Amino acid sequence: MAVLSVSDVRRRVQDRINTALSPQGWRPSRFVPDLFGKDTDQIAPRVFSVGVGTSTPIGDRQRVAVGTVVETLLSVRFAWRIRADAQLTDYDAALDAEEDLLAAVMSTSLVNLHIRLDSIPTRTVFSDGNWYMGELLFRTEHRLALT
Repeated sequence: MAVLSVSDVRRRVQDRINTALSPQGWRPSRFVPDLFGKDTDQIAPRVFSVGVGTSTPIGDRQRVAVGTVVETLLSVRFAWRIRADAQLTDYDAALDAEEDLLAAVMSTSLVNLHIRLDSIPTRTVFSDGNWYMGELLFRTEHRLALT
Protein backbone atom coordinates (compact mmCIF):
# COMPACT_ATOMS: atom_id res chain seq x y z
CA MET A 1 0.00 0.00 0.00
CA ALA A 2 1.54 3.30 -1.11
CA VAL A 3 1.34 6.47 0.96
CA LEU A 4 -1.86 8.53 0.64
CA SER A 5 -2.24 11.81 2.55
CA VAL A 6 -5.43 12.79 4.36
CA SER A 7 -6.00 15.60 1.86
CA ASP A 8 -5.64 13.08 -0.99
CA VAL A 9 -8.30 10.88 0.61
CA ARG A 10 -10.68 13.82 0.98
CA ARG A 11 -10.04 15.08 -2.54
CA ARG A 12 -10.38 11.63 -4.12
CA VAL A 13 -13.81 11.12 -2.54
CA GLN A 14 -14.98 14.64 -3.45
CA ASP A 15 -13.83 14.19 -7.04
CA ARG A 16 -15.62 10.84 -7.29
CA ILE A 17 -18.91 12.29 -6.02
CA ASN A 18 -18.55 15.26 -8.34
CA THR A 19 -17.85 13.05 -11.35
CA ALA A 20 -20.68 10.62 -10.60
CA LEU A 21 -23.37 13.11 -9.60
CA SER A 22 -22.63 16.41 -11.36
CA PRO A 23 -24.85 15.36 -14.31
CA GLN A 24 -27.73 15.32 -11.79
CA GLY A 25 -26.92 18.86 -10.63
CA TRP A 26 -24.70 18.08 -7.62
CA ARG A 27 -21.72 20.29 -6.82
CA PRO A 28 -19.25 20.74 -3.96
CA SER A 29 -19.92 23.45 -1.42
CA ARG A 30 -17.80 26.61 -1.61
CA PHE A 31 -17.20 26.39 2.12
CA VAL A 32 -14.92 24.20 4.22
CA PRO A 33 -16.75 21.23 5.74
CA ASP A 34 -17.08 22.78 9.21
CA LEU A 35 -18.98 25.71 7.68
CA PHE A 36 -21.25 23.56 5.51
CA GLY A 37 -24.72 25.08 5.26
CA LYS A 38 -23.50 28.63 4.58
CA ASP A 39 -24.13 28.38 0.83
CA THR A 40 -26.91 30.66 -0.38
CA ASP A 41 -30.41 29.28 -0.95
CA GLN A 42 -29.96 29.63 -4.70
CA ILE A 43 -27.00 27.25 -4.86
CA ALA A 44 -27.56 25.08 -1.78
CA PRO A 45 -29.84 22.41 -3.28
CA ARG A 46 -27.74 19.36 -4.15
CA VAL A 47 -24.60 20.75 -2.55
CA PHE A 48 -22.24 18.41 -0.71
CA SER A 49 -19.12 18.70 1.40
CA VAL A 50 -16.46 16.12 2.19
CA GLY A 51 -14.57 16.55 5.45
CA VAL A 52 -12.18 14.52 7.55
CA GLY A 53 -12.03 13.80 11.24
CA THR A 54 -9.54 11.90 13.30
CA SER A 55 -6.83 9.62 11.93
CA THR A 56 -5.89 6.73 14.19
CA PRO A 57 -2.99 4.33 13.62
CA ILE A 58 -4.01 0.71 13.08
CA GLY A 59 -1.67 -1.64 14.91
CA ASP A 60 1.69 -0.88 16.48
CA ARG A 61 3.92 -0.96 13.44
CA GLN A 62 5.14 2.53 12.60
CA ARG A 63 8.24 2.84 10.47
CA VAL A 64 9.42 6.26 9.35
CA ALA A 65 10.67 4.90 6.02
CA VAL A 66 7.32 3.36 4.98
CA GLY A 67 4.75 5.22 7.11
CA THR A 68 1.92 3.71 9.07
CA VAL A 69 -1.54 2.45 8.22
CA VAL A 70 -4.25 4.68 9.68
CA GLU A 71 -8.01 4.80 9.84
CA THR A 72 -9.35 8.24 8.93
CA LEU A 73 -12.94 9.22 9.63
CA LEU A 74 -14.56 10.89 6.62
CA SER A 75 -17.89 12.73 6.52
CA VAL A 76 -20.09 13.63 3.56
CA ARG A 77 -22.72 16.26 4.27
CA PHE A 78 -25.40 17.29 1.82
CA ALA A 79 -28.36 19.63 1.45
CA TRP A 80 -31.69 19.01 -0.25
CA ARG A 81 -34.55 21.47 -0.70
CA ILE A 82 -37.91 20.57 0.85
CA ARG A 83 -40.82 22.34 -0.86
CA ALA A 84 -43.77 23.40 1.27
CA ASP A 85 -46.29 21.82 -1.08
CA ALA A 86 -44.43 18.50 -1.54
CA GLN A 87 -42.69 17.78 1.74
CA LEU A 88 -43.07 13.99 1.79
CA THR A 89 -42.11 13.66 -1.87
CA ASP A 90 -39.01 15.80 -1.33
CA TYR A 91 -38.15 13.96 1.88
CA ASP A 92 -38.20 10.66 0.00
CA ALA A 93 -36.13 12.25 -2.78
CA ALA A 94 -33.57 13.35 -0.17
CA LEU A 95 -33.35 9.78 1.12
CA ASP A 96 -32.86 8.56 -2.46
CA ALA A 97 -30.14 11.21 -2.93
CA GLU A 98 -28.44 9.84 0.18
CA GLU A 99 -28.27 6.45 -1.52
CA ASP A 100 -26.76 8.06 -4.64
CA LEU A 101 -24.06 9.70 -2.51
CA LEU A 102 -23.39 6.43 -0.72
CA ALA A 103 -22.99 4.60 -4.03
CA ALA A 104 -20.64 7.30 -5.37
CA VAL A 105 -18.40 7.16 -2.30
CA MET A 106 -18.31 3.37 -2.26
CA SER A 107 -17.29 3.32 -5.93
CA THR A 108 -14.26 5.52 -5.25
CA SER A 109 -11.03 4.03 -6.57
CA LEU A 110 -9.67 1.59 -4.02
CA VAL A 111 -6.04 1.93 -5.08
CA ASN A 112 -4.25 2.43 -1.74
CA LEU A 113 -7.56 3.30 -0.07
CA HIS A 114 -10.23 1.17 1.59
CA ILE A 115 -13.60 2.71 2.44
CA ARG A 116 -16.46 1.35 4.52
CA LEU A 117 -19.68 2.93 5.71
CA ASP A 118 -19.61 3.72 9.43
CA SER A 119 -23.02 5.32 10.01
CA ILE A 120 -25.61 7.77 8.77
CA PRO A 121 -25.96 9.90 11.91
CA THR A 122 -27.83 12.94 10.61
CA ARG A 123 -31.10 13.28 8.72
CA THR A 124 -32.51 16.64 9.72
CA VAL A 125 -35.29 18.80 8.32
CA PHE A 126 -34.86 22.33 9.60
CA SER A 127 -37.70 23.95 11.55
CA ASP A 128 -38.55 26.28 8.67
CA GLY A 129 -39.33 23.13 6.68
CA ASN A 130 -37.32 24.21 3.63
CA TRP A 131 -34.11 22.18 4.01
CA TYR A 132 -33.02 18.64 4.61
CA MET A 133 -29.44 18.16 5.77
CA GLY A 134 -27.90 14.72 5.77
CA GLU A 135 -24.55 13.27 6.72
CA LEU A 136 -22.84 9.97 5.97
CA LEU A 137 -19.79 8.82 7.94
CA PHE A 138 -17.14 6.52 6.51
CA ARG A 139 -14.01 4.88 7.85
CA THR A 140 -11.12 4.90 5.42
CA GLU A 141 -7.91 2.91 5.68
CA HIS A 142 -4.72 4.19 4.04
CA ARG A 143 -0.98 4.46 4.61
CA LEU A 144 0.15 7.81 6.01
CA ALA A 145 3.69 9.13 5.61
CA LEU A 146 5.68 9.75 8.78
CA THR A 147 8.36 11.95 7.19
